[in-house]
Amino acid sequence: MSNFEKVLLESADTIYLPNRYLEPFMDAVGNITNIEIPDLKERKLSVKSNGQTFRWVRGRDVAKIVASVQAAQPEKRVVGLSGSEWCDEYMLGELTGRVTADRRIEYYNIPSAKLMGRVAIIAPPSLDADQMRDKIRPGREQLVPVVTVYPNLATASKSNLSITTSLEFTLNGSVETVSDDLGMLALDLVCTGGTVIQNNFTILAELQEVYPAIVVAAGTNTV
Repeated sequence: MSNFEKVLLESADTIYLPNRYLEPFMDAVGNITNIEIPDLKERKLSVKSNGQTFRWVRGRDVAKIVASVQAAQPEKRVVGLSGSEWCDEYMLGELTGRVTADRRIEYYNIPSAKLMGRVAIIAPPSLDADQMRDKIRPGREQLVPVVTVYPNLATASKSNLSITTSLEFTLNGSVETVSDDLGMLALDLVCTGGTVIQNNFTILAELQEVYPAIVVAAGTNTV
């Protein structure tokens, strides 16, 4: 295995960590470095340990934060850990012709990390799963509305999905619940599949696998 990921993490001044699903990231870091991630206690937002600062943020914001902080403080080595799907979502959206070169990011899947889940298209019980599976087949002309927190991934998918969002309706979670109420497909991260099974949802298609990823600003000096 390459030493590259180890150097990225061990040379960082600040490491941004997702405040949910932390265990897969802790396992992955432990497998490739000597870093021991400190416990987050008493609602602290950051902890310093062995010369490094660890900050807890939402996983979906890690890529944006790393890009912005590194641009503002180029003398520091800033690294983030996030799900690979949030990196893709960010790069397909905010980085498409709307940010300068110094705010681009790069990300690297951690080779030894376990699979965290899959981004999937899900039908709620209020819809006919077979009918919807046929509608999202590549080549169909009809656009199918979908509820999601990943609008850019949905737009970039090969399925005929349209995004129903507005300034008054922006989702940060509870995708499956809202999709059932609206009678629309959901596009969301499926980890164990327990929620899908217990609530009689149906996975129609899987778009991509999701792994823990290391996020850095493009061109960052990490050695």
